[in-house]
Amino acid sequence: EILSLLMPARISAEKNNVFALEALEKTANKNIELIFCGADGGGDYSELFHKKLVALTRQGFKVGYEGARPPQELEEVYLAKAHYMYLPSTGENFGHAITDALACNTPVILSDKTPWNDVENNGVGLVMPLDVKEHALLLEKLFHQNGGEYAGMAEKCHEFLQNHQSLQTLEKDYITVINSIINAR
Repeated sequence: EILSLLMPARISAEKNNVFALEALEKTANKNIELIFCGADGGGDYSELFHKKLVALTRQGFKVGYEGARPPQELEEVYLAKAHYMYLPSTGENFGHAITDALACNTPVILSDKTPWNDVENNGVGLVMPLDVKEHALLLEKLFHQNGGEYAGMAEKCHEFLQNHQSLQTLEKDYITVINSIINAR
């Protein structure tokens, strides 16, 4: 059995792709698949990401980098196959990839640095602080998750997105996230 995760984000420090690889490595679970789809931002961070990806592949982890994909392919091929969309980013203005995932009935795993902290309360995702050990424990827990629990989350995604908060509430959440980032500095 495989737990399939998709990270649809460019390769960059802000998106925290290396963190995702480190969390997977810490699980030591070779049956968790992590696929990255997104433009390569280049530079030192990209080099570090690709080295880590190759090292994990050599160790038998199921990881892959598919590059930037057209939106329709991302939805019909990658999100349709993934159990969860994984985005441990250090900050998101809005998070279009999150709406895309939810529209495809794919629950989300997010850092607490997005304006989407309500996904957990609504049963369509999980929100975690940026701690590699905690993310590793979560991934391992999800690997062993009951199929009915997962199906319940997936069923709620589209409805949650349709009934998502009003623009005023979204603005309030955005301001809260921005303030937390500013206060953390």
